[in-house]
Order: sequence, then C-alpha cells, then structure tokens
Amino acid sequence: MNREELYLKIAELHLKRVEVLQTVEWRLTLSVWTFVAGIAMVSLANANKVKQVAMAMGSFLGPLVILFLISAIYGVLWYSYAISFCKKNYNSLVTERNRYQRMQNEAIKLLLKAKSRDFLIKAETKDKQVAESDFQEPSFEHLSGDGFKKSGIWQFKAVVTATLMFFSWLLVAMIVVPAIR
Repeated sequence: MNREELYLKIAELHLKRVEVLQTVEWRLTLSVWTFVAGIAMVSLANANKVKQVAMAMGSFLGPLVILFLISAIYGVLWYSYAISFCKKNYNSLVTERNRYQRMQNEAIKLLLKAKSRDFLIKAETKDKQVAESDFQEPSFEHLSGDGFKKSGIWQFKAVVTATLMFFSWLLVAMIVVPAIR
C-alpha cells in the first residue's frame, strides 16, 4: 500500500467516525423527544391517578410538588442534552470532519504535486475576507468552544426540545392544577 492509499484509508476511517457520531446524536435526540412526549402521554392516559396522587400530597402543595419535580427533571435533561452532550458531539463531529478533509488533502498533494492547489479542501474560516494566498487546510486539532450554538441543526433541536418540554409540562399542569381547591 502506497502513501496515497494509506491517507485515503485514514480519511475513510474519519468519515466513518463522523457517520457514527451523527447516528448516535440523532438516536439520542429522538430518545429525549420520546421520553418527554411519553411523560405527557402517560400523564394524560392516567389523569385520574395523577390527580389522586396530587391530592394525596395535599390539595395545594401536591400539584406544586409534581410540577416542580417535572421542571427539575426537564431542567437537568435540557442541560445534559442540549448543552453538554450537543457541545461535545458537535466538537467531535467537526474535528473528525476536518481530519477527514485534511487526509484527503494529503493524498491529493502526493498524487497531483504542484497542480494540487485547485483540488485541495480549504478550512472553514470565520473570516470570509481571507485572501487566496492565505490558504488554510483543515486542522488535526480537536475543536473546543461553543461554536455549536451557531449550528442550525443544534438550534432546531434546542427549539424542538424546549417546545416539547413546555407543552408536556403544560399538559401535566392542566391535569394537576384543577386538583387545587
């Protein structure tokens, strides 16, 4: 196996890692959404039992305790998923994608030598005014930071998750609040 083939094999491994990270991310996202919707549906299906539990805890305090517990669970879940997990996963995804592109560049350089410049993948930069002479290749460095908050996919997941949590909480509130007398 020559060096070009080795670089392409390494690039392929980085691309497979990207695919695995994306699959895990979406499976976890759908699991969180299912859990939140499940709480709402189970509460709705067992509305009488939920009311009885709220009243058994006290006609005023019971519903507040139930709503506080759901709020606490959703708050921890929101932070753990939308901030911690998404940040780490986004940084890993971008890092692996950069490494994939960099290894492709290395193979292109070996194959095309002086003519390779037109085929190389440029690094994504924040500054769109970077001159052509300041060509930057994707980095091998592990990404860190909060760049994930600018990602449209993360924004979509954050909004959908927050909306599902709000309406799930609201449904439970509509069940337990009438127990207050």
